[in-house]
Amino acid sequence: MNHHSIIQQATEQINTYKAEHKGDIPLYIIVSPNDAKALREEARRVGNYADDVIVTSYQDIGIVTNDSLTLGELRLSNELPETGS
Repeated sequence: MNHHSIIQQATEQINTYKAEHKGDIPLYIIVSPNDAKALREEARRVGNYADDVIVTSYQDIGIVTNDSLTLGELRLSNELPETGS
Protein backbone atom coordinates (compact mmCIF):
# COMPACT_ATOMS: atom_id res chain seq x y z
CA MET A 1 0.00 0.00 0.00
CA ASN A 2 1.24 3.51 -0.70
CA HIS A 3 1.33 6.38 1.79
CA HIS A 4 -2.47 6.70 1.89
CA SER A 5 -4.09 5.68 5.13
CA ILE A 6 -6.77 3.02 4.93
CA ILE A 7 -9.44 5.64 5.63
CA GLN A 8 -8.17 7.86 2.78
CA GLN A 9 -8.22 4.85 0.47
CA ALA A 10 -11.77 3.98 1.55
CA THR A 11 -12.96 7.57 1.14
CA GLU A 12 -11.51 7.80 -2.38
CA GLN A 13 -13.07 4.51 -3.44
CA ILE A 14 -16.44 5.49 -1.90
CA ASN A 15 -16.39 8.82 -3.76
CA THR A 16 -15.59 7.04 -7.04
CA TYR A 17 -18.33 4.49 -6.39
CA LYS A 18 -20.88 7.23 -5.68
CA ALA A 19 -19.89 9.06 -8.87
CA GLU A 20 -20.39 5.88 -10.89
CA HIS A 21 -23.67 4.88 -9.19
CA LYS A 22 -25.70 8.11 -9.17
CA GLY A 23 -24.80 8.95 -5.58
CA ASP A 24 -25.67 5.54 -4.15
CA ILE A 25 -23.29 4.06 -1.60
CA PRO A 26 -22.22 0.42 -1.35
CA LEU A 27 -23.36 -1.72 1.57
CA TYR A 28 -19.94 -3.06 2.51
CA ILE A 29 -16.27 -2.12 2.67
CA ILE A 30 -14.39 -5.42 2.46
CA VAL A 31 -10.82 -5.50 3.77
CA SER A 32 -8.27 -7.82 5.37
CA PRO A 33 -8.63 -8.38 9.13
CA ASN A 34 -5.64 -6.11 9.89
CA ASP A 35 -6.96 -3.34 7.64
CA ALA A 36 -10.41 -3.70 9.22
CA LYS A 37 -8.90 -3.04 12.64
CA ALA A 38 -7.03 0.02 11.32
CA LEU A 39 -10.12 1.30 9.47
CA ARG A 40 -12.29 0.94 12.58
CA GLU A 41 -9.74 2.84 14.66
CA GLU A 42 -9.44 5.62 12.07
CA ALA A 43 -13.24 5.80 11.75
CA ARG A 44 -13.43 6.10 15.56
CA ARG A 45 -10.97 9.01 15.49
CA VAL A 46 -12.64 10.77 12.53
CA GLY A 47 -16.10 10.28 14.06
CA ASN A 48 -14.86 11.41 17.48
CA TYR A 49 -16.39 8.33 19.13
CA ALA A 50 -15.67 7.35 22.71
CA ASP A 51 -13.30 4.43 23.29
CA ASP A 52 -16.15 2.16 24.44
CA VAL A 53 -18.16 2.63 21.22
CA ILE A 54 -17.90 -0.37 18.90
CA VAL A 55 -17.31 0.94 15.37
CA THR A 56 -18.74 -1.34 12.67
CA SER A 57 -19.11 1.08 9.77
CA TYR A 58 -17.62 4.08 8.02
CA GLN A 59 -19.85 6.64 6.28
CA ASP A 60 -22.81 4.30 6.96
CA ILE A 61 -21.08 1.46 5.08
CA GLY A 62 -20.46 -1.76 6.98
CA ILE A 63 -16.86 -2.83 7.54
CA VAL A 64 -16.43 -6.53 6.72
CA THR A 65 -13.31 -8.69 6.79
CA ASN A 66 -12.20 -11.23 4.23
CA ASP A 67 -9.18 -13.42 5.01
CA SER A 68 -8.36 -13.81 1.31
CA LEU A 69 -7.63 -10.09 0.89
CA THR A 70 -4.08 -8.90 1.41
CA LEU A 71 -3.02 -5.88 3.42
CA GLY A 72 -3.93 -2.73 1.52
CA GLU A 73 -6.57 -4.42 -0.62
CA LEU A 74 -10.00 -2.82 -0.30
CA ARG A 75 -13.23 -3.65 -2.11
CA LEU A 76 -16.66 -2.07 -2.09
CA SER A 77 -19.65 -4.35 -2.60
CA ASN A 78 -23.36 -4.76 -2.11
CA GLU A 79 -22.86 -8.45 -1.33
CA LEU A 80 -21.07 -10.11 1.54
CA PRO A 81 -17.91 -12.01 0.55
CA GLU A 82 -18.02 -15.78 0.34
CA THR A 83 -16.69 -17.39 3.49
CA GLY A 84 -15.25 -20.81 4.13
CA SER A 85 -17.54 -21.48 7.09
